[in-house]
Amino acid sequence: MNIKYFLSICFVASFASLMAQVVTTDPIFPIDDQQVTVTFDAAEGNKELKDCNCVVYAHTGLITDKSTSGSDWKYVQGVWGTDDTPRKMTSLGNNKYSISYNIKTFYGASAADKVLKLAFVFRNVNGSKVGRSTTGSDIFIDVYGANAGLQTLLSLPTATNITATTGQIIPVKFIASKLSTLQLWVNNVKTTEKLNAAQLDYNYVAGGPGDYLVEAKSTAGTEVSVKSFNVVVPKNNTIEALPAGSVLGANRVGNGIRLVLEAPNKNNAFLIGNFSNWRPSINFQMKKTPDGKYFWIDYVPSSSTETLYYQYVVDGITIADPLSELILDPQNDKYIDPTVFPNLPVYPNTLNNGHVSVIYIGASAYPWNITNFSPSAKEDLVVYELLVRDFVKTHSYKTIQDTLDYLQRLGVNAIELMPINEFENNLSWGYNPSYHMALDKYYGSPERFKSLVDEAHKRGIAIILDVVFNHAFGQSPLCSLYWDAAGNKPSVTNPWLNPDAKHPYNVGFDFNHESTATKDYVKRCLTYWLTEYKVDGFRFDLSKGFTQKQSTESTMGNYDATRIAILKGYGDAIWATNPKAPVILEHFAENSEEIELANYGFMLWGNLNYNYNEATMGFTSTSNFSGIYYGNRGWSKPNLMGYMESHDEERLMFRNLQYGNSSGSYNIKTLATALERNAMASVFFYTIPGPKMLWQFGELGYDYSINTCEDGTINNGCRLSNKPIRWDYMNDPLRRKLYNITADLARLKQTQPIFKSLGVSTQLADKTKWVTLSSPSMNVVAIGNFDVTKGSVTVSFPTKGWYFDYLKGDSINISNQNQTINLEAGEYHLYLSQKIKRPSSTFPTATDELSFNDKLQLTMVPNPSNSFGSAHLLVDAPEKLDYLNVRIFDINGKLLEQLKTNNLTSDLNILEMPTMKKGFYIVECQSNIGKRSIKWVVVE
Repeated sequence: MNIKYFLSICFVASFASLMAQVVTTDPIFPIDDQQVTVTFDAAEGNKELKDCNCVVYAHTGLITDKSTSGSDWKYVQGVWGTDDTPRKMTSLGNNKYSISYNIKTFYGASAADKVLKLAFVFRNVNGSKVGRSTTGSDIFIDVYGANAGLQTLLSLPTATNITATTGQIIPVKFIASKLSTLQLWVNNVKTTEKLNAAQLDYNYVAGGPGDYLVEAKSTAGTEVSVKSFNVVVPKNNTIEALPAGSVLGANRVGNGIRLVLEAPNKNNAFLIGNFSNWRPSINFQMKKTPDGKYFWIDYVPSSSTETLYYQYVVDGITIADPLSELILDPQNDKYIDPTVFPNLPVYPNTLNNGHVSVIYIGASAYPWNITNFSPSAKEDLVVYELLVRDFVKTHSYKTIQDTLDYLQRLGVNAIELMPINEFENNLSWGYNPSYHMALDKYYGSPERFKSLVDEAHKRGIAIILDVVFNHAFGQSPLCSLYWDAAGNKPSVTNPWLNPDAKHPYNVGFDFNHESTATKDYVKRCLTYWLTEYKVDGFRFDLSKGFTQKQSTESTMGNYDATRIAILKGYGDAIWATNPKAPVILEHFAENSEEIELANYGFMLWGNLNYNYNEATMGFTSTSNFSGIYYGNRGWSKPNLMGYMESHDEERLMFRNLQYGNSSGSYNIKTLATALERNAMASVFFYTIPGPKMLWQFGELGYDYSINTCEDGTINNGCRLSNKPIRWDYMNDPLRRKLYNITADLARLKQTQPIFKSLGVSTQLADKTKWVTLSSPSMNVVAIGNFDVTKGSVTVSFPTKGWYFDYLKGDSINISNQNQTINLEAGEYHLYLSQKIKRPSSTFPTATDELSFNDKLQLTMVPNPSNSFGSAHLLVDAPEKLDYLNVRIFDINGKLLEQLKTNNLTSDLNILEMPTMKKGFYIVECQSNIGKRSIKWVVVE
């Protein structure tokens, strides 16, 4: 019989019975170099596209003999989030969509490629809704070669692992590609047989408690084809209380692991993994606690160095551990650079899909150098908010570690990292969390993150994590374990998540923070980050959303005693582990609520972006930023985390250059003036008592819009897109000047007690603004003209006598405390009653990219040197240098000399320096193994 003709008959005969599947094909057994029609049923699977009334697109690829796992897509077709015409499907009505093509031609696969499977997800035009399997995984369809011989398709059941009850009927349907003897075997015992047939239908009845391997076997002459699925009938649960001291997730117990899962009202749970060939078995059925809330099991590894790969099967639902320490993602891990995460665990090649939890059972403890770090006092904090992806080109913790010297010189004493827990996909801001306790792998390994924390602590820099507990996204097991498929949302029985959000600002799925399950989950995550990674504190994203009160935009910020109690509970859990941990809230609620939280010890975000930017642009009627001072809000505690820029706000310099005001020759749209405006704003920012935050590269006048697209255009849809990384800004003396001013102000704030003073007066609403701080030991006066024309400021100096301009080096003798001072447009001064040297006078000033690699060791002999004598630069390298570029700059960053080097070695290289005049110089060495700068002093 002709195989093509037979397959066509099979398709007609069985199409109706296959309609319950998410995807069907015509022919049923697709041939790799022939035409196929793929039909997607949006009413099946995860049902995100059901009744969407939208255009549906196939996002598809191949699993080939070159794939490294069953989920390693090759020849991917589709441009995500676009109107991708070649992958647009035809609507058939009734939630069904189809697309037809020649397999190898459509995917561009070569004749030599062995195609094993078609891989699919389906989406609407912008990708906000995605059709997947029932479990949320990708969809795979077997593909065959033209001479593949006898094949078997198991169309029912669609799951490979089934949890059943004794006596449960499981419909089985399988099809052979030619007339065959069809048999069904259960644990090697034949249960039924059909001769000279192409299809067998059978109702398998599950037996007593135990494990069952069900095999669908087709035999035609000497050809045999087998497909199988697994059935486990649970035994009665062993009811046993959790051992004392056990916590949710993984517990190290002796030489093994105790795994604890919260799953109230579920019947049974199994641990599966590499140890069970990913099959549920009564040998790994988990115990249940008497209250029915928890399942737990003690796993004994086969060796002390075993890496445990595992999942849970809960009432037939397969999930990764919600409290995983590390997650393997078959779709996104293949894009992780091995230099960023060396030795990344390999996704199990026996699995097609689903996240996998990983535990390094025998891993050695990280050798911490700093074990007793204490962050700076809250009022002294200068926090640097950064997104790893957009801060360094390697998007790695390792390179961030190399920039710590840069941040330390800037005066930063805390780094706030945008979310680094496991989030959906790789390129993201991180506010789409799937596993709140697992480190996302795109930025590096656990060891490298710990090294970053350790090195930051050596420099007195705290690490603060931005955490997202307002919501979880759909890939979270917290969603899939209790899911309303028809409503495409968490079920009403979900212990953690609300079926519908309680407030208007929600994204993803809203946490119910009044639930004990949620509180336990959040506290477990927070404690883990504090203890395992020694992070120092947290910034809570959208903390105002921690409420069960149904609200609108106008009512969400109203005083909420329940929300306050919830946050205090989280704060208590953090401070019980680290009493000095800084905890920051993105709250923006009624002032009385913020006062109560501030008095309890929280710091709260203070967004003055608009007001400061109006001031820097020269539009002074809307430039009142008096709210930057906690005292002006009626607060008694200096716990306002003020900022001019954040990840969420437009960049000051972008608006300065695009929209800056002007008068005559004074034009804020010019770079030099725009940067000076930001410097003036910084004076009126860092001198205000209380913690402060700056956004990455703000110290260099970063001037790309928050909505810059990767192609350089500006579009609101590009808010989350990758942004240009401009370390080369340090080469610009104007931008470097802003860096130095920022650094000097930060250092002044941290080292002088006056900036904790209660003797604060401000006038920050007018065109000319002033701040005065007074104390018995020192006084400070800041004045500035934010207008674009000349003006005057009237200010009362705290005392008479000499005042010294900290930034400009001038001085003024105050004989009358009430002064009226004329100021040019943009003129500003910071007067101190004591003369204090600016720290930036000792900074290196000229580098192309500030990456300080300690592989290069530099020594100048002698240093200081004589202007009439010889000096030598000693360059010690641990390996042979391919090249060495040496440049000499004056203290202002002007390039004076470049040296050529020859005969480089892997040990000590000695370079004779040119004769230089008396002065201070920066000598920069750049090589293939790194870059380093050294100060050189030449005397007479």
